[in-house]
Parts: sequence; structure tokens; C-alpha cells
Amino acid sequence: FLTGLGGVIGINRTVDSDALRTVLYEGRLDNILFPDNPIENARTILDDMAAILPVHEGQHLFGPVARIGWGVPTLVEVKLGLVLEVGGNIRIIILGGLSANLPTKQAALVALNITFFGEIDFGAGTISFDATLTNSRVLTFAIGGDSAIRTGWGPRIEHVVSFGGLHPAFPRPSNLPDLRRLSISFGTNNPKITISGYHAVTSNSLQFGARADLYAKGPKIWLIGQLAAEGWIYLDALIYFNPFAFDVMLGGGINLLRNGDVVAGLGFELRLRGPNTFKINGKVWITIFGIDVKFGISHTWGSKKSLPTETTDAVLVLRNALEKLEGFEPIAPAGRSSGVGFRKSDDVEAAVDPLGGVRLVQRAVPLGVAIEKIGDAQVSSSANNLDLRVFRKSGSAVTVDEARLDFVRGHFFKISDAEKLRATAFDQHKAGIELSADELTGPVNKAIEEDYAYEIFEIPVEDDDQITLFGAHNVSTSLLNRFARANLE
Repeated sequence: FLTGLGGVIGINRTVDSDALRTVLYEGRLDNILFPDNPIENARTILDDMAAILPVHEGQHLFGPVARIGWGVPTLVEVKLGLVLEVGGNIRIIILGGLSANLPTKQAALVALNITFFGEIDFGAGTISFDATLTNSRVLTFAIGGDSAIRTGWGPRIEHVVSFGGLHPAFPRPSNLPDLRRLSISFGTNNPKITISGYHAVTSNSLQFGARADLYAKGPKIWLIGQLAAEGWIYLDALIYFNPFAFDVMLGGGINLLRNGDVVAGLGFELRLRGPNTFKINGKVWITIFGIDVKFGISHTWGSKKSLPTETTDAVLVLRNALEKLEGFEPIAPAGRSSGVGFRKSDDVEAAVDPLGGVRLVQRAVPLGVAIEKIGDAQVSSSANNLDLRVFRKSGSAVTVDEARLDFVRGHFFKISDAEKLRATAFDQHKAGIELSADELTGPVNKAIEEDYAYEIFEIPVEDDDQITLFGAHNVSTSLLNRFARANLE
């Protein structure tokens, strides 16, 4: 059933994504979509709206918001808004929530409340999605947590999918918020058991972990004080894909507390890394009346193996990549009104606008920079800095612009394990060349004669006027290649 309908309209307004995420993770997004008490919460709602939709000349947004219920009485309710922002930048905003109360809202044994926010930013080339689980429970056990996705097609994008956060040793990417662990709590404050976990995937890693915490408070004893006990156990795993490596941490312990201070305890921490070689280190400790007694653990096994050094010819890799290309790609005119239309035809591979240009791009190796390897293969230092140049037959160089793409940093450069954690996964480098329309002109004596033809289509109309349409002849790839051979090398 459609139980609510509304909309968003903003003239000279934009969406502040960071402010919207703050409202989302603080649990106030539902008040903006369909507030239960709009009069009572008017101040908070207006403050949030002012922060989320700041003034921005030339940007406008609009879109519908709907609330849909399922079941009688309502068991599942979905609130969904789709907002389109247009102007200097184009974005699609998706925001909403899902709530389920089973078997009924008044006597719910299971209550789930998820709010989410998604964004597709065409200007930045990014896709993001955030979701949070709040005010939710199974029976009397509270559950919660956050998740986020970051991806896209723009430059230097850090691709991340995370449910409950990241590994403690993995630096949080700048485009990812600090996420709460997915968790469920059993019991009240005394006793209380909390189980939490996370799972994440990045461009070059797999991360997962879990933790369990226990707290129980005993009676207050005369001359002794308040007694309590706490315990914990955890697992954190970080796995790299290329080159393969893993780092696993396991720990746990239990403490006896008197008036909040540890009087006795036992715990351990272990860390296992590998392969080539395998290493395990850690410690075990005992605490008695504030005195710690520790025992260290450190062991290495397996012989370090040096694999045969694989080498590759970077020049050959680049040459093979260029040979696989189908030729130059056309570039549409920038900042100019073309006035030229091309007929779509299966016989024509590409057409070049007279006011546009052409591009030649390969993705095998970055250009204009000294590379150290290609994958696992080493590159000779005598031929590790490659580039492309264009010359006319007369020998004069043709002025070209750089065409840049993202390249995986670890695929072409040697980086340490610490740099894998800190550095971005992609670097932008030169990948090819672009020629403007001015550079595609040639001498008159090098002109290529080509026969052109047109077709006339007569469309009958009711009155005496006749409409005649003329189709333009396409400039094909073969003609472009003939021009290039005549003027360029």
C-alpha cells in the first residue's frame, strides 16, 4: 500500500553529502523523509535541512519521496526518495529506510530499522552507498552496525566494500567514514555479552574479524568492595591478494575487578604472518594485585625461498598493446558548436568531427615514467621509461596532448608492505596521446580526393509542402588512416 507521498524541490540548492551522512549515522534521516513529530522536532529538522541543502547558484534538485507498507497491519515499511540534481554537476541521490516489525509493531519480537543513502556523482565519477542499523533488536537483544561502499569510474578512486568497518591495522581511506562494527548484545548491563564483527574487501585485500566481550558484576562485599569480571576474545585477519600474504591476530583474556581496578587477570595475544617465511609472535601475561608477569613468544619456521627472477621486455609489451588497438579514437569538439551530424552505419567504424580531434590510448604500461616491473616480472632499467611521439614525414614533431588513465601502483612499482597500507591503489599516468583539430590539418598537395554521395528521402504529407532530408557521408576510419599515412608517422 502507498501510505505516503511527497517530494523534494530545491532551486539554487545542492546536496551536501558529508552533512547528509552525518544525519544518517546519527539516526535523524527518518525525520527528514517522513517525520513522526514534525512540530515537536521542527528545530532539528530545519537545522538538518539547512545543512543538507546549502545554497548553490545554478544547481537545482527535485525528486519524489514515497512510503510503502506491506501487510495489514503493516509488517514491513519502506521509505524511498530519488533526487536528481542538475546544473554544473549532475548527481543522483537515493535515500530512504526500511523497517520491519514482526509479528506486529505493537508486540514486535523482531524489529529492524535500516536507513541508507546512495549517490552517483557524474562529475567526480564516483558511486557511494551508506547504510546504518539503529534501534533494532531480536527479542530483547539489541543489534546495530554500519556499512558502506565506495567505487566509481573517476581517477584515483579507492574501491572499498565494508560491513562493520576495517581491520585495525588498515588505514581508513579518506572517502570512507568510521563505521561501527556489526554487533548484537545479549542481556542487560549485568551480565552483558556483546558479539561484533566486520568484513571488508578493497582493491588488494580481504579483511574480516570478530570479537566477543563479557561483563558481569557481583555483589558489593563489606571490607572488600564491588567485585566484577570481564572477559574478551578476538580475531582479526588481513589477506593481501598480490603478492599473496596474510596477517592474523588472535587474543583474549579475563580479569577480576575490585571497585573497577584489575586485581587478577590472565590474557594472551598472538600474531601469525606468512608465507615466506612463517612467523608467530605474541605474549601471555598474568596479573596479580596490579603486578604483571609476561612471557614472550617468538618463532619462525620455513626457509625463505627466492623465486627465479622473471623478466619482461617493456618495449615489446607496449608494441603488442599498440598493435591490438583499432586505431585512433575520435574526440568530440570541446567548447565549440560542431554543426556536423554523422549517420549511424554498421559499415563505418568511427567518424572524426572536423572541429574535434583523435586519441590513441593503451592500458598496458604507464608512459613518461620509469617503471620497475610489470606484474611479477622485472623490467630492465635500460628500457623502462617509455613514451610515444608523433612526427610528420618531414621530420618535424607534432604537438600532442597527454591522455591519462589510472594504473595500479603495485603492478608497476615496488612498494613495501607499509606502503601498501598507506598509499593509494591507483596512480594516474600518461597512457597515450591526443591530437587536436589544428594538428590534423595538412598541406593542400597532400589532400585526398574522396567521392561523396547523398540520398534523398521524400516523406509524404497531407498538404502540398514536401520535406526533403539529406544524409551526410561519414568520414570512416580507413579515410582517417589514409590521411595519417600521408601526413604523420
